[in-house]
Formats: sequence, C-alpha cells, structure tokens
Amino acid sequence: EYPDIYFIDNIKEYGFSVRCVKDDSGSGGSPDSREGEANGRTNALIPGVAMPDIVLPDSSGKLIDARTIGAGRLLVVFYASSCPHCRTLLNGLNGMYNTRPRGGTDILAVSLDTDRDEWLGYVRDNSLKWVSVSDLRGWNGPVARRCRVSAIPTMVIVDRSMRILAAPTTLEEVRTWF
Repeated sequence: EYPDIYFIDNIKEYGFSVRCVKDDSGSGGSPDSREGEANGRTNALIPGVAMPDIVLPDSSGKLIDARTIGAGRLLVVFYASSCPHCRTLLNGLNGMYNTRPRGGTDILAVSLDTDRDEWLGYVRDNSLKWVSVSDLRGWNGPVARRCRVSAIPTMVIVDRSMRILAAPTTLEEVRTWF
C-alpha cells in the first residue's frame, strides 16, 4: 500500500545508513529514523581523494588547521550535539580514543551546531578529549558546504597528507583503524 515507507523502513537491509539528514531548508538536521543516505555518498568525502581544507575555531576561538594535528591518521567526524545517532557514535568513539595506542589515530570533531553553549556543553558533559571545532554556522558553514556533508554523523579517515583513506559508516568500521 505504501511502497516508499516499506523501502525506507528496510533501507539498512540494502546497504544504506540511517542517520540525521539535512532537511530541505538547509537549516538543520532531522533525527527521523526514516531518512537515509546511500553509502555511495553524495558528498565530497570519497576515499582516494584529498580532504577539503578544514580550518575552524576551537572552543577558545583559536583557529585549528586539520593538517597540523600531526597524527599518522586522523578520523574527522561531522556531528551535532542534538543528533541522537551522533551522540551514540561519539560515546563509542570516546571509549576507543581513551584506550588507543600512543601515536595512533587521532580525532577531529567538526560540530555542525549553531549554539555555542549546546556545543561546548556536550563536549564538557561527555568528557570528549579530542579536538572539537565549529564555526557555529551549522549545515551552511563553509567547511560543511565544501565537504558537501548531507548527513550526520559523517566520518572519514585521512592520512598525514590529508588523503582520504576510508569513509566508515559504523563504529565497527572505525575500530579497524585504531
């Protein structure tokens, strides 16, 4: 009777991710679990290509350039504190990050929040130790637009030269890089 609902309800079975997806107005994301994005990606974050430049302020306002973080590998995570899927993922990453070998994969969290207090409150309340940056412009910030982020959480793993090595969609896929 409703083939589109049937398709969306069963989207994971066919290799799609269910995540918070940018709404049509471009003003934010919707945590509706009926929305999804193809693993084929509609963004610019494709393994084998160079990561677009990320230079954004951290919590103190200091500009952080992703190229200067200095890890052998860097997991870049686009998220928002209001996204339930993001919160679940970041909690799992926090455990991995705190037990990773010295010199292993580092994390740069790029927040798509638009409210500074919500962003920093989430980071503080969850004891996130990695670098977190945000321009507080949400989906319309230059980095999110340049990377064509259309869903959160979105993750990529880059090497020292900022070449994208992988675009994991699950915590289990990320675990293989730590």
